[in-house]
Amino acid sequence: MPTTRQLTSTKVLISMDAPTSQNRLLDTPLDMANALEKALICHEQGDLHQAVDLYREAFPFLPLSQRGRVAYLLGTILLRHADYQESEKYLRTAIEVNPSVADYHRAYGLLLEETNRTDDASLAYQRALSLDPTNHSSALSYANLLIDKGQYDDAISICRQAETTGEDQARLLNTLGVACKRTNQIEKAIKAFSQAISLNPFYAAAYINRATVRKAQSRWCAAINDFRAALSIDPDNANVRLQLAVCLKKPGRIEDAITECHLALKASQCQVTDFRTGHLMLASLYEQKADYARAFRHYSIAREYHQKDEGISHDNGYTYIRWIRSRITRSFFSSHGSTAHPTRRPIFVVGMPRSGTSLVEQMLDCHPLVHGAGELGWISEKTDLLVQQERNGGTRLEDIPENQVKAIANGYLNYLDTFDNKAKHVVDKNCHNFAYLWFIVKLFPKATIIHCRRNPMATCWSIFTNPFENGHGYANSFLMLGRYYSEYLKVMKHWETVLPLKIHHVDYESLVREPEPVIRGLLTHCSLPFHSECLTPHLNKREIKTASAEQVRKPIYTTRISHWRNYKKFLTDLEKALNS
Repeated sequence: MPTTRQLTSTKVLISMDAPTSQNRLLDTPLDMANALEKALICHEQGDLHQAVDLYREAFPFLPLSQRGRVAYLLGTILLRHADYQESEKYLRTAIEVNPSVADYHRAYGLLLEETNRTDDASLAYQRALSLDPTNHSSALSYANLLIDKGQYDDAISICRQAETTGEDQARLLNTLGVACKRTNQIEKAIKAFSQAISLNPFYAAAYINRATVRKAQSRWCAAINDFRAALSIDPDNANVRLQLAVCLKKPGRIEDAITECHLALKASQCQVTDFRTGHLMLASLYEQKADYARAFRHYSIAREYHQKDEGISHDNGYTYIRWIRSRITRSFFSSHGSTAHPTRRPIFVVGMPRSGTSLVEQMLDCHPLVHGAGELGWISEKTDLLVQQERNGGTRLEDIPENQVKAIANGYLNYLDTFDNKAKHVVDKNCHNFAYLWFIVKLFPKATIIHCRRNPMATCWSIFTNPFENGHGYANSFLMLGRYYSEYLKVMKHWETVLPLKIHHVDYESLVREPEPVIRGLLTHCSLPFHSECLTPHLNKREIKTASAEQVRKPIYTTRISHWRNYKKFLTDLEKALNS
């Protein structure tokens, strides 16, 4: 604690940085010492607002030797309260006063990271570690930043270089485990999490991380034990309870899973996404019990929570689809050959969500000449800009300059190369590209277009019960879902008559009932030889980021074809909307 002998005795008016209520003279060094002492006490007791006021009161009178430390304390409190501008001012002051203190650079790194200046944050953490290689907090912050930036090997190196003991060692081992997991070093990850738990048996995050790995390995009992251990430390963690429910469901412990879901929904930490996930989980659990009334209720509640995030969309692409259907005619393509790119490399898989597009892409990716790139938003982003340009009175779609069309085509092909620059074909599985086929054909008249289709009721029910992250607001009501689906059907029929190339259709029901003839036809249309591994897409271990990820990891099955019929009596509004 500072003493009065360390403080200046000069009388000065408090800076305007101080609260206006404190705009007075500090008469003696003792006044300054008391203000600083009170600030430190308030800081220790968690009264941060009062601490800030008192630090600011004392700050202008402190000798240089104390200004750095107080500026650092002020900066860290302001950072905690997201007052980034003021925090940066004080942390910079701390570093200017004493640039050799590692903690000051680490705190500045945290600020830079919070304000999305990650490269500068890396430099700040590196500076902190160069000043004090034993600064465990700096090593931890830097390793976590490297993980966020996808630099997993560097994060592993930082964790292993840091020699720590006690709680700091447990935290670094936990971070090491996360980095190992991201690089698919699963056993090393489990070992690191286990070591962290040995050092700190009350470390909930390490239990959760180890449970997550064991869950991915289908080691249900071990995962259940770890999730329960985490909950014994943090019983109000709704997300962990829901993950536990998943693990209980897998070996058939349905009632236990239902209990955990209800506990999660009552937890004070339960967020909107947790409510949505919890009700979806309850719906699937009651479905397993053939209690379809309760299942429907929970599916509907989950959709209500999703609606709170997105809202019911009264457009969400509906107006555009109607407009483009009337706007694009056969004559639009009369001169496209002169500007188009001759490549056959892209394969576009389109259709409504939940119509089998992920399964088809997975099958194609099993072929040695094909790479599945997932759902790419490149085409829609570029097309939307051109459409908006015309609708705002700018260049008409027919009059887009030839060099611009070629540049867009080449830009897209270069983008595909970032996913795989060797495969003969690359699959773009953005299902909503069905609305942009006119521009795809304008760019690539020799491209392959695969259209996945499924029973309308089955498709819409599956969409309704699988809330997507963004861009599907039309699915929040049966009326809008039915209207959107109807417009999709109309525009696909329109493309059949105006596009100067053949669209290959894949019916989901035929694909799962008799996969081989459908897959042979698909490969033939893509000018690809038959490859038997396309019949076993569940063995393909590539990463899948869509809502269908779990389904395509299973052998091809037919049980979902008529799943919607269990809910038929609850779907009269949807049926009316589809038929209107």
